[in-house]
Amino acid sequence: MRVTGGSLRGRPLAGKVLDGVRPTPSRVREALFSMIGQDLRGQRVLDAFGGTGLLSFEALSRGAAQALIIDSSRANLAELKRSVDALGLSDRVELRLGQCPGILPRAGQFELIFLDPPYAMDPAPTLAAVAPLATGWVVLEHERRRAVDAPPGLVEDRLRDYGDTSVRLYRPAPSAVDEGAAG
Repeated sequence: MRVTGGSLRGRPLAGKVLDGVRPTPSRVREALFSMIGQDLRGQRVLDAFGGTGLLSFEALSRGAAQALIIDSSRANLAELKRSVDALGLSDRVELRLGQCPGILPRAGQFELIFLDPPYAMDPAPTLAAVAPLATGWVVLEHERRRAVDAPPGLVEDRLRDYGDTSVRLYRPAPSAVDEGAAG
């Protein structure tokens, strides 16, 4: 597995893919960053189901300032750490062990949020929990046959299907953005 774009383009991940981790295929990553943009300068990224970390690494490669990557597996976090170190991103990545949505930050703003939970998991509670943290794109990758409604505070912007995977892009609802700017 390699980073597909930006300053780290072509760089392989050092960490292994552990059982139960489903990396986002390169064609889906390329399509995703075509939709949300290639220039992510200065953005803060939240990756709530880290897996291989590829989505965060792609964002950092395209100029994101920092990423918080959460994963529920201690072994997987060790593999993520190997990749972070090998890519020279240790000063821009925070790794956190925990289960979403409980481990999510209580406050803070993220211009880009990735949610790629295990397909067996209902993504709705985590999607609702990240809504108040979002100031930009929220990207949800899930099993195609699962219906997912936008929670309060988010509006679905796009839906794309890739085989058995759906990618939904959300934006903060206009009233949520106005309230955040006023506060």
